[in-house]
Amino acid sequence: MRRTIMITCLTIFLSFGLAGCKENSTGSEPVTISVTEPTSSTVWVHGETGDEIRWSGASGSQVQALLYKGGVYQTVAHGWTENDGVCGFTSQIPSSWGTGTNYQIRLEDNLDNFAWSEEFEILGNSGTISVTEPTSSTVWVHGETGDEIRWSGASGSQVQALLYKDGVYQTVAHGWTENDGVCGFSSQIPSSWGTGTNYQIRLEDNLDNFGWSEEFTIADH
Repeated sequence: MRRTIMITCLTIFLSFGLAGCKENSTGSEPVTISVTEPTSSTVWVHGETGDEIRWSGASGSQVQALLYKGGVYQTVAHGWTENDGVCGFTSQIPSSWGTGTNYQIRLEDNLDNFAWSEEFEILGNSGTISVTEPTSSTVWVHGETGDEIRWSGASGSQVQALLYKDGVYQTVAHGWTENDGVCGFSSQIPSSWGTGTNYQIRLEDNLDNFGWSEEFTIADH
């Protein structure tokens, strides 16, 4: 009886165990997806359209693209679409995606195969915000109060104003404040800001969009 049981067990092992090994060794090769765009030289800009994601090697009929930043999932960059090797953005790159140099696309198909793009950059749109004051006819004077900065088109909830001279950063002209289109100076224009005709305000919101004023003048008393 013992011999019969042992032979039966051996027969079962050979029948099923070896069959399993054979199936693994002769199964299909792993699917390799290659994301060819975006690359490390790619820059997406808030508000632009026409950017593309390109890939090869996906075996599913559908793919989707997920956006990651610093290895952390952010959002669906492009929903499920036909596996034809390319998908483009017909809508604008939203400012809610933020900015930085450490973004990646994770492309996955509907058979659970996936691959990663190289890291790429997303920038804010310098054309989104329009700074309407100061203008080229504006003169700020040391010691005066009540000067204003005005703008439109910012999409963030907060804005700040940075002072530049000859394209070189000088100081924070006005710290973070509500995005309501205007901010005024309750304190005096300080003499430490210097004088000249080549000042500009760079206004930026908390979604990394920004815009520039025209060049204006700061004068002494």
